[in-house]
Amino acid sequence: MRKVYFFDLNPEHFKNVGDLILPFYNEDPLNFLFLGPSGFYVKQVAEYIASQTKKTINRDAFRVINQYVTETLKTYQPQSVILDRDFLKVYIENEIMDLIEEEKKDEEFSEYLNVISKSQKSVEYILDIFEKKWEISRVEDEKIVESSEEYKLLDDSIDNNSNLYMLYTKLEKKLEDILETKFDMSIKYQRNYDPVSVYKWFYEILPNRLKEEGKKYIGKRVVISGFFDISPAVNKTLKAFFDLFEEVHFITWVNIEDRSFDSITNIHNFLKNEGFEFQSKRKGLKRIFENTNIEIFPMNNDVSEIEILTKEIKRRLISENLSPDDLGIVVPNNSTAKLLADYMEDAKIPYRFKNDVSLNESQIVLILLQPIKTLVRGCEVEDILAMIESGYGGVTELTMEQIENYLKHLNLFYDIQKSSLKNRKEKWLNTIEKEIEKRNSQLKGTEEIERISEELKDLRELKKCLGNIFSLLEDIQKSKDRKRYFSVSDYRELVKEWIDTYLSHFNILKTYEDVLPIESQLNALKAFETLVFNVEENLEKILKSDKNLGIEKFYKILSSLIQIETYRESERYDNTVEIMSLEDSRFVKKKYKYFVGFTEENYPSIKVNPFITSMSNEGTLIARHSEKISRRNLFISMIFADNIIFTYPNAKLSGEPILPSPYEKEFRNNFKNVKYSSEFLSKKEILPTDPENIFSDTEATIYYILNGKKEFLQSKHYTDIERLKKEITNPSWQLYKNTDLGRLSHTKITTYVDCPFKYYLGIEGRLNGDKDFGKFFDGLIKHRVMKEIFSKYKNYEVMSQKILNKEELKEEIKNIIEDIWEEYTDDFLQTYQAIKDVESEIITEDILDSIEDIHRNYIHFKKGIDLTYSQVIATELEVNSKINIGNFHDVDLTSRIDRVDLLNGNYAYLLDEFDEQLLPGTYSIMDYKRSKNFQSEQLLIYYLTLLNSEEWKNKLTNSDVYLKFQVVSKKKDHKNDNFIKIQKGQIIYKEHKSKAKYVSFDIKEFYTWLEKVFQNINRSNFTPIAVKEREIRRFLEEMHDKYNNAKTGEKYYDCSSCQFRSLCELMQYKKDFNMNIKKYL
Repeated sequence: MRKVYFFDLNPEHFKNVGDLILPFYNEDPLNFLFLGPSGFYVKQVAEYIASQTKKTINRDAFRVINQYVTETLKTYQPQSVILDRDFLKVYIENEIMDLIEEEKKDEEFSEYLNVISKSQKSVEYILDIFEKKWEISRVEDEKIVESSEEYKLLDDSIDNNSNLYMLYTKLEKKLEDILETKFDMSIKYQRNYDPVSVYKWFYEILPNRLKEEGKKYIGKRVVISGFFDISPAVNKTLKAFFDLFEEVHFITWVNIEDRSFDSITNIHNFLKNEGFEFQSKRKGLKRIFENTNIEIFPMNNDVSEIEILTKEIKRRLISENLSPDDLGIVVPNNSTAKLLADYMEDAKIPYRFKNDVSLNESQIVLILLQPIKTLVRGCEVEDILAMIESGYGGVTELTMEQIENYLKHLNLFYDIQKSSLKNRKEKWLNTIEKEIEKRNSQLKGTEEIERISEELKDLRELKKCLGNIFSLLEDIQKSKDRKRYFSVSDYRELVKEWIDTYLSHFNILKTYEDVLPIESQLNALKAFETLVFNVEENLEKILKSDKNLGIEKFYKILSSLIQIETYRESERYDNTVEIMSLEDSRFVKKKYKYFVGFTEENYPSIKVNPFITSMSNEGTLIARHSEKISRRNLFISMIFADNIIFTYPNAKLSGEPILPSPYEKEFRNNFKNVKYSSEFLSKKEILPTDPENIFSDTEATIYYILNGKKEFLQSKHYTDIERLKKEITNPSWQLYKNTDLGRLSHTKITTYVDCPFKYYLGIEGRLNGDKDFGKFFDGLIKHRVMKEIFSKYKNYEVMSQKILNKEELKEEIKNIIEDIWEEYTDDFLQTYQAIKDVESEIITEDILDSIEDIHRNYIHFKKGIDLTYSQVIATELEVNSKINIGNFHDVDLTSRIDRVDLLNGNYAYLLDEFDEQLLPGTYSIMDYKRSKNFQSEQLLIYYLTLLNSEEWKNKLTNSDVYLKFQVVSKKKDHKNDNFIKIQKGQIIYKEHKSKAKYVSFDIKEFYTWLEKVFQNINRSNFTPIAVKEREIRRFLEEMHDKYNNAKTGEKYYDCSSCQFRSLCELMQYKKDFNMNIKKYL
């Protein structure tokens, strides 16, 4: 007997199905079978039956179709191995890596494999294609394939001459070998089965086995329900079910007159072809939603949408006597879900975040993979630092910033990118040990015992920490070396040890608890353990016992799979507002269902496999099919709700406009009970003023502060309300406590002059900002080469000889650049030989030109009167000293000076020009620049640092000193002939608009200027230049107003080029906050 039942698609669907099958089940529970397409669908029906029978039900009577087929196979062939989808993921990843090696002779195909192996989602996309194409080839029935739109489109899309098809055929062949047969079914026992061949066994082998046993049927009564789409293998399997049961009851849907439900027509045709007799029924969408309340609310922007929605849900829960599980929220993506979860957490709304998060987003998973990653990637510096941060170095009082600073000081931070573990360990630990010995020797005969002792303590701590890291990595290598290969069981043992030793003992997860709930990380850990177990189990099926897996291959497989495998952040179920994806929300019944982000980007959500669309002419048809699926999911989800609310933003927070979904207009035109309202578009409240609209702790705290309701504040918020109110409405940029100057340098001082707020963010706040220091790589290389050259050829006469043989000098410069290139270039493009050759040639020409310029034009006074150097005294000189400026005593000042020279003579300044009598030589301080942008106070700070250092004090106190910038560039507009001279406590500089005359003023002017900077920093005056014009300008700029020295045009790094520009742009809502940004139009 075969019978069809037509049910309307409505919120009572599972009740209707349950009421129909309940008599069948009660009649004979042990001879009853209910089949559905998914675990969720079957669970809903089974739970309804259990609620009606009020006793334990036969769970084996309720099965997902693939589950029942697999269990039947295992009954007949208990020795068989079922290779599930997890196996296929590991199999594809493993085979692609093997093929990269095997197919090296085919350059095009090998390159294709290399590209897809580096793609994070490639395995997922290829698996999707492989499963469908594999199923098509196993079913071997063109008519059945044509009856499935999705499979037909895929089959038509794949070009048999493409690399993708070549990859499929190779994967297919190797999988057939693993399955031990070409699917002629000649092996009947102890076979390996993949998901498709399980179906094939059911519809081809099982009927014959039953005949051999003298049986016609496998069961008495089967009820089949819930199918929208039928794949080719399921099609043939259902046909087998129709013949293997005495009674077949098929529940299907009344046909819905919309393109998204075309698949229902296909099911009806399928049933008619199989001998079911019935008359199809049809129903329009208007009738389906005629009694459903639909509301549409546009919002100002994507953030206010979430904020207002959260308040409306809280208001509804309070005022309408609803339970949280009466409400569901459908979100288009994970980022929206997480933002919504944050707002609901703040509003104290119980919620369940039913999201699937990739394992690669879990901190604990990344921590557990980090040691393997470090070894595989060649012990890169950033990976070693990641291991320290993850706790593998043990408990340490050193901060990550301190560790980075020590590594930079020891020239280890920018060490070669990749290295063997042995070399990295020897170099790093030996370098640190030498530094410890050096500091120990410094302890004798110094006044800075306290500082050096502290640094010694830190260095020993750093050595211990790195020693632990290297020992752990050596343990992994030993595990591999003992057996000549690395197994998954090795890794499982190591993970267990790491969890016990590091994660548990040192409580590393506490580091992340403010941003990552511990519950979420524990769920990720469970999912990761399952993944590792499955990888181990499946690799055993793929690899022969003597085959070397290799730690690199193992890491590649695992790191790819964590992109695909997911975990649930929370397992809360009871009495919560459920946040769901559209797919998860389809058969979930709610009194109120909210659809957030109802924009054209999200509805429809068209998901197309890029591996197909990249080579297919069927792209439009595939996109149309995807749109139909998305549209159908939306309508099914809507059907399972009493009230529907759509919300969408009119713009992003940045102001970029956003368009609503094209379905919005369709719904408003076609459905009867649709209410469109713009009531939330006018709500732009930033600070809460009405207590009736406050639903979160944060807003309540702000409200209490603004309204002076101190008695309602929690102790942690107890503060001077009046002062805080003043700060909110009229912020001051001066802190209430003094700021310690700390150790100053010219960079810090010039940064403060640029913008006090920039100084605060970078120096006091220790923020990095958006500055890309990589673009300065050429300047670093130039500095290094100039140091190497002038350290080697210190005397003027020796350099004169070198310059005579220009090509030889040029070649020497090139060789130095070649040796140091990788130390200073992080940009991947700059590693290409062609780019490297061009860049190094430019740098070489710049350096060569600068060497010649220094040689012939070091200090130029006027025609025929010049000075040059006789000897380079020091290069890259690092000097620390203490200075006294006004009321500031023992201020730490540090300088790194490019070079100090002894000149071949000296000219005395008299009145307004230099005397022409050549005097004995004196000193010069030089700083190299990559361009003409500089600040003269830098050289004066260098002079001041040297003048107060023990080593240089006696040399400079009674000596004239020249200060000069040298631009290392061939560009003529970058040339700089200006210099500063210090003579008997006077600063001498060119007169304004004069070629030969100079002005002088007391060096105390500089001390006064410097004291002003110190006072402002000490008083914590960090007012942005966007609020108030600079109080302190560049030193020589200020002196121009008093002494008419030449204008220097020295650069300020203002808002346009500031690394904190993006942060300050967010503050432009404040009164009088106007950023000075260049306009190009």
